[in-house]
Amino acid sequence: MKKVLLILLFSLIMGKIHAQSWETLNAQGIKLRDEKKYTEALVIFQKAKIIAEKDYGKNSENYGISVERLAWAYTYVDNLTKAETLFAEYLNINKTFFGANHPEYARSLTLVGNFYSEYKNYTKAELFLNDALKVARKTKDKDDIPYFITVTILVRCYTKQEKYVQAEPLRIELMEIFRKMKATQNVEYTNNLGYLARIYYDRGEYAKAVPLQKESVEINKVILGENHTDYISSLANLATFTEKQGDINEAITLTIPLIDLIKKNLGEDFPYYTLTVSGLAKMYFDKGDLYKAETLYSSVLPIMERNLKENDINYINTSTSMAVVYEMQRKWDKAEKIRIRLADFYQKSDENSSEYISALSDLVELYNIKKDTINAEKLCLKAIDICKKNKKENHVDYAISLFSLADLYRIKGDYLRAETLFLESLDIFKKTSNEKHTKFVFSIDGLGLCYYDQGNYTKATALFIESLEIIAERYGKNHFSYFKIRYKLAKSYYKQREYDKAEPLFLEELEIRQKNKQENQLDYISLLYNLAILYKDKIEYDKAEVYYTKYANTNKQIFGDQSHNYINAQNDLGVLYCLKGNYEKAEIILKDLLKLSEKILGKKHIDYLTCKKNLEKVQEAMKK
Repeated sequence: MKKVLLILLFSLIMGKIHAQSWETLNAQGIKLRDEKKYTEALVIFQKAKIIAEKDYGKNSENYGISVERLAWAYTYVDNLTKAETLFAEYLNINKTFFGANHPEYARSLTLVGNFYSEYKNYTKAELFLNDALKVARKTKDKDDIPYFITVTILVRCYTKQEKYVQAEPLRIELMEIFRKMKATQNVEYTNNLGYLARIYYDRGEYAKAVPLQKESVEINKVILGENHTDYISSLANLATFTEKQGDINEAITLTIPLIDLIKKNLGEDFPYYTLTVSGLAKMYFDKGDLYKAETLYSSVLPIMERNLKENDINYINTSTSMAVVYEMQRKWDKAEKIRIRLADFYQKSDENSSEYISALSDLVELYNIKKDTINAEKLCLKAIDICKKNKKENHVDYAISLFSLADLYRIKGDYLRAETLFLESLDIFKKTSNEKHTKFVFSIDGLGLCYYDQGNYTKATALFIESLEIIAERYGKNHFSYFKIRYKLAKSYYKQREYDKAEPLFLEELEIRQKNKQENQLDYISLLYNLAILYKDKIEYDKAEVYYTKYANTNKQIFGDQSHNYINAQNDLGVLYCLKGNYEKAEIILKDLLKLSEKILGKKHIDYLTCKKNLEKVQEAMKK
């Protein structure tokens, strides 16, 4: 495209040629140049210049043409010093011959600007190209091809230097020129749209970026076809821009066919294939569709392992995401395998690295959830020993290690030691200016849980609120950590009988889980139970009945009607009917439940005895 632009510009600045010998030499030189016989062409152009000077004089148009062609000939043999000298002479000739405000002089400036741009002297290139635009605008010569070429070259010059602010108005101007010429069905136009869209995207102006990128995709599909790499690339950008704009459903719709195109044309071993599939998995994760996220992550991890390179950040990120998906679904054993693999990966790379300490901390967190305190403690002490060995007691790695040990002591019920370590961890995070570290927020949350477990709900509430504010600012309110801590805050309010504060938080959580189709998860069951007891405590029995019924039905759906969970849920519902004075319903439920409890648990089980006692109370009340 660059050569086409230059040839087009050369043809526009050629003047009349009078002498046959000069004309013949020029024709020979051009033929040799086109045949890439640059040294021979150079000799011919030198002769043509001598004849032009003799026959026409140094201030003639034909002499200027010879100087310009000889200048380019020197560039072909990499003699840039002589080329630069000749281009300077060429400009002086045209300025004298045409005048400083003539369109032909503007075109001469463009040629020289392009020379400097091609050889990466962007400072001089910008100078000449901007001068060319000034002359063209002054002479109102903005609608011709040379003006378009000048803008194109200057835009490229700015883009190569990443001067996107300067490039933006010119790209808008180019877009308007293309549209005015009705020349939008070409790659140059779509490339310009893509660059302009990227400028807006980088500035966070997604509403401007998406329509431009969409237009680029639509045209590329027509002129290049779906299997062309430029179409695939433009579609990938559109999916990314759309996701950033917040339209995840549309981004997913764009990404699904994109994955098929990449696989078909580039193969699944092409790095961008696994990246795109991982990106789609993340979008499903953000929507709360953990099943689809798990399926996609599982499909690309073997491919990544097959093509694994040392310190492959994409493999690490995808493995970490896979572990989080498993943890969110309480698939602890699967998550553990990945966490161990990641820890081994970092240990082999560098046992003293911050990445290894972080991996150990993540593994400890998992062991804490599994109540595997023995393995958790071993890893905590190992991480602390590494930090001490490397004199990192005032380092963020040490703060992370202390956090892990503190959380372990909290789970074991050793609250005094846990509180001390949480506070020490937070102090180091602050001293080392690492308040933006994820584990800093987790340390605040952990200290809050420490107080919550001890019944100090006032302190716990304050810390949960602090954690929420940090996460909202840093990751936004749609981050899974935000939901988890908000749920803890709701429970803390409930424990303090601040029902009016707890209720909206529980309901927001319920709405999100229903929207994301998470009704089959254990946390959802717990949420239904918390809402049921909240309304029961508020003596809003009709609302409590709704959630106790959902709680019982969900337990039945997940665990079956022969499960211990279902028995407990039905017992709670029977007690609620008793509180409402609906003894008939309470009796029916508790009678059926007593038979089931006897069958499943036996007559000596505490839950059987509780159910029997509740039934007796109901029957006694019915006699009154």
